[in-house]
Amino acid sequence: MENIRENVIIEVKDLSIDFKVERGILRACDHTSFDIYRNETIAIIGESGSGKSTLCSGILNMVNVPGKVSSGSVTYYSEYQHAKVDILKMKPQQETEFRWKEISTVFQAAQNALNPVLKIKEHFYETILTHEPDAKQTDMDEKIKKVLGYVRLDTAVMEYYPHHLSGGMKQRVLIALSLVLDPKVIILDEPTTALDVVTQYYILQLLSNIQKGFKITMVFLTHDIAVVSNIADRIAVMYGGEIVEYGRTEDVLGNPSHPYTKGLVDAIPTLHDDVTQRKAIHGTPPDLTRNFAYCKFKDRCPVYKEGKCEASYEKTRKMYKTGEGRYSRCYTWAEKMAEQVRDI
Repeated sequence: MENIRENVIIEVKDLSIDFKVERGILRACDHTSFDIYRNETIAIIGESGSGKSTLCSGILNMVNVPGKVSSGSVTYYSEYQHAKVDILKMKPQQETEFRWKEISTVFQAAQNALNPVLKIKEHFYETILTHEPDAKQTDMDEKIKKVLGYVRLDTAVMEYYPHHLSGGMKQRVLIALSLVLDPKVIILDEPTTALDVVTQYYILQLLSNIQKGFKITMVFLTHDIAVVSNIADRIAVMYGGEIVEYGRTEDVLGNPSHPYTKGLVDAIPTLHDDVTQRKAIHGTPPDLTRNFAYCKFKDRCPVYKEGKCEASYEKTRKMYKTGEGRYSRCYTWAEKMAEQVRDI
């Protein structure tokens, strides 16, 4: 197993994704590097437009035109084949065999992805037969019933059309579809969007049970910290196309090491305090077509406004270690946390 990095299943290294637009080049993913650990759930959080979905498409090598991967690598470490694969260098046939069997996806607004003229079972048949052309009908039906059971849907759903199902049932069908070929990794892009709070909680509990029961690695993309705080083992915080903080969930949420993360945490309403004390992050996300001379968070950063940081762009081009297995792009807070450790 010399090629296998211990506990790491996907390594994203220096990944940049550019889109050619009228105003120039928009860098939606900017030299992003991080690890996804085997049998864990990682949540990638950030505001709309922070680059979460683009990062997801880059990991799958599914960046749509006019976007393109301009640098970096995405390495998948196969536990069973004792090998590593650069996903971005796969040939089309290899990609077809790889996707859904090794890494499957539940895309954003996926409830609209079901074909309205196909029965639910036919969606599963298409997916299975694409990868296993000789699969028998009885075997497919047995597998479909099994994965529907994982998401607590009656087998009668197989004969339904999408319009017969509620939003929560459609989402559970898509989660079941992502499981049908026993993947090692599932990427879920905003899987609870447009669902009511009770259904959100139910879906999250299902995902948590599936992850623990089958030891699947899950990558959860969302703008809502509260949604993933109880199910994610690690959190990567994105801002302006960059990961600005990364670490264990309890560390990132309990003691943020970047002012953007602190702002997100302070904006979460709870049942235990005065909701009027919650505050949003002032300002707007940066224009990613700009050539940055300062830290991308400068205009919204309370540390900079207090005169405690010069917002050096060059210093934010790397991540700083702020604890065991955790990193921050804010060099000012990283130094402050290092001083606290030295004082102990």
